[in-house]
Amino acid sequence: MASSRNKLTLKSPAKINLGLRIIKKRADGYHDIETIFQMISIFDTLTFRQCGSGIVFKTNHKNLPLDGNNFVVKAAKLLLQEAEVKQGVEIFLEKTIPIGAGLGGGSSNAAFTLIGLNNFFQLNLNKKDLLKIALKLGSDVPFFLYGSTALGRGRGEILTSLKLKKHINLHVVVVFPGFFISTGSVYEDFKFGLTSNSKDNNILAPFFEKGDTAELGFCLINDLEVIVCKKYPILSKIKKKLVKFGAIGAQVSGSGSSVFGLFLQRESAIIAAEKLKMKDWQVFLAKTID
Repeated sequence: MASSRNKLTLKSPAKINLGLRIIKKRADGYHDIETIFQMISIFDTLTFRQCGSGIVFKTNHKNLPLDGNNFVVKAAKLLLQEAEVKQGVEIFLEKTIPIGAGLGGGSSNAAFTLIGLNNFFQLNLNKKDLLKIALKLGSDVPFFLYGSTALGRGRGEILTSLKLKKHINLHVVVVFPGFFISTGSVYEDFKFGLTSNSKDNNILAPFFEKGDTAELGFCLINDLEVIVCKKYPILSKIKKKLVKFGAIGAQVSGSGSSVFGLFLQRESAIIAAEKLKMKDWQVFLAKTID
């Protein structure tokens, strides 16, 4: 966080889903899930400046809306209304995290807009206050206020903080294949019984209980992979390449389209990232944030 009297800059991190189980379909049409959210070191940047009045939103990404349809603007409006702030703010979003990629960029931007404005205007809202607003924005938004690693239940908004019993540095290679996938359409196509979904409440228990990296690759599971890999076979090929190049585990993040591989050694991750560079793909070298 960098700040001055009239300016505040924050880094807004991406996330991956280390595991994703679909538990049941809800009466409201959504699904109860169980997932492990993990922040990783791919960042967008949010800059806040004072302005005359209202909310002025700008970005370097040509495909993002600048009006109330943008997550940043929605978050800013809700917070400023809740806190009855009259001053104006200009928000500039520098995008690095691909949109529609299963990396939570929009949710992260919304959460860190809440954090940023709370600090910028010295509102002194506590975490509970911010979480109430975050829940109005989306089920993934609360995680980015919660911590670097968390078990998410319900729609993802019921969170339990997770911590390894021993510290392990995990390096992450993320491959974005250059196309977007609609989360809603993937869930619409999900059919129970066609994947290995279960009501197991400890999808990565061996890893978090023992810090056993040998188990991690076997624990990774995503019930939505069957659907997205059938529609987009290239995702399966990327997974296989990541494992071939040394990943202890590889998986589609959320509903895609990004695929990540986990590495114990940075050198191995660097080599894999180099080998995976292709014309239409974006390849990111990152690490887990703890």
